[in-house]
Amino acid sequence: MARRNFLVALKGQSNERGRGLKHALAVDGDAARDAYGIGQFDPILPNGDSQGAAGYRSWWPQLAERLARERKILMYVENTAVGGTSIHTQWCGSPLPADLNTDPTDPNGYMGVVDTRLSAWSNGFDEKWMFISFGQSDAVIPTSLANYRDSHICAANYCLNRGYKVAIGLSCRSNSGATWYGTTGKPAIQAALAHFAGNPNVIAGADLYTALGTSFDKTYDGSHLYSKFYDEAANAWFEALVAGGW
Repeated sequence: MARRNFLVALKGQSNERGRGLKHALAVDGDAARDAYGIGQFDPILPNGDSQGAAGYRSWWPQLAERLARERKILMYVENTAVGGTSIHTQWCGSPLPADLNTDPTDPNGYMGVVDTRLSAWSNGFDEKWMFISFGQSDAVIPTSLANYRDSHICAANYCLNRGYKVAIGLSCRSNSGATWYGTTGKPAIQAALAHFAGNPNVIAGADLYTALGTSFDKTYDGSHLYSKFYDEAANAWFEALVAGGW
């Protein structure tokens, strides 16, 4: 298996950005090695210190390490996630264009930042990817099924039109608006993926709502995962990406 180099940018929120709790001692089942071991200081930017809180960590370092070890894929992450954001309201904007192949209004310029960050790397990568993983803020609003589905389609097309491949996932369930995931969030993601059926440049990312189950006992503040569950999220993303051809 030849080595491959992939560049990944993120459309997501705080768990995707790196909002996990880091423990110096064993807490809630987390091993004490978390204070010193792999993933703690998040070698994939932004690291804890750059966010102004040394307790932050994410699942992307663990994912990158497993991909390198088992798939010979070197994944570099441009972490363009923005905490507390909705894909519909803050990323795509409302209303969505009638033609979902048309660029959204991008009211905060987040989509443009992603394109700028990916475009800056012109050489050295076999593939450029966008991972889309939302849910928590859209659950609280709550975003309708149609708007959540169409926002993912529009955001994916934005990337496809610029030559980037896309993985569409669903972020972990928050305690607020929890029923939204089963009634709206997951069906909308399934519909968005069905829209791109047959397109090899769009695959399913991790469905953390299903992979992690209820997060009531997995979050330290109702939204952000305990350290050990970031490891589970990394494994869920690994399995999804391998299933999608990585």
